[in-house]
Order: sequence, then structure tokens, then C-alpha cells
Amino acid sequence: MLLDVAHASLIALDVADAQDGGLALACAYVGPLEGQRFGGVLAAAPLEGLPPCWR
Repeated sequence: MLLDVAHASLIALDVADAQDGGLALACAYVGPLEGQRFGGVLAAAPLEGLPPCWR
């Protein structure tokens, strides 16, 4: 998880399954960090589809 309070953004990455042929998942949210629920964008890709810095 990458939390940037100054820019009110949160990014969660899960690449463990991608190393075994599964999908990597990323969820990004930009907006107010108060509250208990957040809407964001979910992306999924095989390992080859990820930028080299995420592998």
C-alpha cells in the first residue's frame, strides 16, 4: 500500500499471484481520506503487462 496524505491518494498493489501466472491487481484512489468507504479504480493484468518497476 502506498499512502500519500499530502496528495490525498492511496494505491494498493498485489503482485504475488502474478509471479505464478495469475493476475496482478492495483487499486487507486484519489480524494478525501476521511471516512470508512472509498471508491476507486481497480486494474488487473498479467505480469508481462506491468511496468518493470512493479515486478
